[in-house]
Amino acid sequence: MALLYIQDKKIDRTDLVDHALEKAEYENCTFINLELSSSDLSGCIFTDCVFEGCNLSLCKLKNTSFKTVQFNHCKLLGLRWDDGNAFFILSRI
Repeated sequence: MALLYIQDKKIDRTDLVDHALEKAEYENCTFINLELSSSDLSGCIFTDCVFEGCNLSLCKLKNTSFKTVQFNHCKLLGLRWDDGNAFFILSRI
């Protein structure tokens, strides 16, 4: 099954009021002040994305790819980076 492709979008907490972040391939997206703790991000692909002030603590990262991603002022506790895709580049934490 092909992933949904989302490009050049700003996603903030008002976009996710009643649902979780979609399993998708995100390119050049900005995620602002999201509460994603304990979310399942398995299989998602993030390319050239920025996370600003997000809480990603304890997220599931099975086969998740982070390619040139920035985490600015984010909470990243308890993440199992070793569960993610073997190819990922974090540009700034």
